Amino acid sequence: MKLKNALQNASAHLLVVVCIAVALAFSPVFVGGELIGSLAITYGLTRLVMWTVFRKNSGTPNAITISGGVTLSVATVVGGFGFSDDGDPLFFESFLRYLVPCLLVVVFELVRNWPRVPMPDKSGYQPVPEKVVDPDGVKSDE
Repeated sequence: MKLKNALQNASAHLLVVVCIAVALAFSPVFVGGELIGSLAITYGLTRLVMWTVFRKNSGTPNAITISGGVTLSVATVVGGFGFSDDGDPLFFESFLRYLVPCLLVVVFELVRNWPRVPMPDKSGYQPVPEKVVDPDGVKSDE
């Protein structure tokens, strides 16, 4: 069991490293330091939103994706005002700069919490324990 958890954690970290490398290679918006800084900010803000809003269910996919969306919205608004030196806010540039880090954080959290995520049955069927009748005529649950 420990080996399985270690492999899942290693695969999550490897996935994040590969995503960062791809983002650095193909995204013209980022420089390495900006990506690292924005990852730190978005990760911290996403964890803060998950901890404050979804205390008991912070590892569910809904909580992770909603927290990522809230983080992207907050980072876009705050960054848009921060990037505007002396004019209108630059929300679109801010959105482009924080989109990849927010997606990386959401993917990392989904992969990291994957073993805890309950998978619902697609049919909605819940097996019900059958009543077994003993030879003495007493019903019992098995």
